[in-house]
Amino acid sequence: RCWQEIYQLLVVACHSRPDRVLMRSCDEACLRVEGVKASSWAESLRQAVRKQTGCSCSVGLGPSQVVAKLAVKAAKPDGLHEVKPKEKGLTLCRDVCRFTRGQLRGWFGARGEMIWANAHGEDYGQVNQPAQRRTMSAEIN
Repeated sequence: RCWQEIYQLLVVACHSRPDRVLMRSCDEACLRVEGVKASSWAESLRQAVRKQTGCSCSVGLGPSQVVAKLAVKAAKPDGLHEVKPKEKGLTLCRDVCRFTRGQLRGWFGARGEMIWANAHGEDYGQVNQPAQRRTMSAEIN
């Protein structure tokens, strides 16, 4: 029931346009926002969610769903982060190579380091070997 209330709140926030609200899960949505200053609108949305539900709300803003998803990771917990890639000169994948790891981290949070490493052909993180099985059980009827 709670996610339905959140969905209705988001639809109202998008000027009663349900086609602009894509619920990804019970606690994640993608919204298409046009014709307003996005950061002010998002801050108002965060306040409305807290007032009406008592829940915190992180918002990531970007020109695409992918960029907005990266921005929301940088906004957590309970924050707002906006990335404007065209202003930064990030329109193509190869553009990532022009920037430092620190710049990408500043724009995208911890994911920025992963983006930088991938763009430079480096593995990001560790490859974990599965633990060797030590016990096994079976039930036979």
